[in-house]
Amino acid sequence: MKSNDKVFWSIRLLLCFGLMLSSTSCLEKIDLEVPAGFGESLAIQARLVKGEPSIITMRVSQLFDFTAASLQPVNVREHFLVDEEGNKFELDELGNGLYQGILDDSSPIVVDYGRSYKLQVSTFDNRRYETTFETLYPVPKAEEIQTKMVVKDVVNLQGEYETREELQFLITTPVKNQSGNAGVLWELERTFKVTDTPVQSRVLPKSCYITETIGKGDIKVIDPTEVVSDKVVDFPLFETPIDYRFAQGFYFSAIQYSLSKGAFEYWNNVKQLLRRTGNMFEAPAGKIQTNFYNVDEPEDEIFGYFYVTEADTLHFGIDSLQLGPIATLCPPNTPPAPGGECPFILTCCNCLSQPRSTTVQPDFWKF
Repeated sequence: MKSNDKVFWSIRLLLCFGLMLSSTSCLEKIDLEVPAGFGESLAIQARLVKGEPSIITMRVSQLFDFTAASLQPVNVREHFLVDEEGNKFELDELGNGLYQGILDDSSPIVVDYGRSYKLQVSTFDNRRYETTFETLYPVPKAEEIQTKMVVKDVVNLQGEYETREELQFLITTPVKNQSGNAGVLWELERTFKVTDTPVQSRVLPKSCYITETIGKGDIKVIDPTEVVSDKVVDFPLFETPIDYRFAQGFYFSAIQYSLSKGAFEYWNNVKQLLRRTGNMFEAPAGKIQTNFYNVDEPEDEIFGYFYVTEADTLHFGIDSLQLGPIATLCPPNTPPAPGGECPFILTCCNCLSQPRSTTVQPDFWKF
């Protein structure tokens, strides 16, 4: 395997920490020999999102070799957001290679359309990294989300093919504007209600609203140059079987981001990489671009990307009555273990045990 092939495949491992700054697990484990000169390379994924307030988030990892276990969070010495006028804003260290900054009216940097920003990062072994400037463009405002039932061929637990109905979510949205942005990227979430059934005596059931990130392994990005008109109509975003998540109310959320030309090329290349099957007809492997560089040693390899964007969120709700009777998750079929311990489904003992779970009804929830 050539050296650039090894670098190419290493990007899949970078998704373990960097896929839209929200992924918490690897797509798969890949064991490759480390090419000379690439040990202990840094991987930095960062994003500045305009809002009220604006938020910048950065994750830093060190890549010791090309096994998933080697991708470890690492802290850095300096971490600044810099605007085109030279104003600096220091990010807060949250620990484990995670940094964040909240910019409001009192901050030294104004986050606004048409303005450009870059990152400056220094390590404890005196490596200095910067990015090229990234310009903020307004995000096209999504128009609507629709659904339809589709029939899928799936493999069951017995390894046999069977047909199954799934609910498909489709979006209609502009993908071009006059600001020159070169792409649109989506993050997808689902929020559903679950009422638990505690096994402890004198503990009353409660209802939780659980939010999950979906589609982590399938990057949704679109190139406006490939769209005939100024918008896409009924562009498919996600498909899912009807299960317990729909039993008490369900919301699908599409978070739409604007991308610069460089940011679009980066995420589009990652998307193409994830779709590779390794057959002889595919394009040859190559290194995915980055806008990071070592100020003092241009040959130093670094991975990741920093981009600036605006977010537009569109919610689509489905009342359980629209779909007919659906079995709830709780109470579970598994009986409590001896001694009153939790049954197999922890959510049914305490629905707050799940990440991003709350008893507070979201603002967008209308059921």
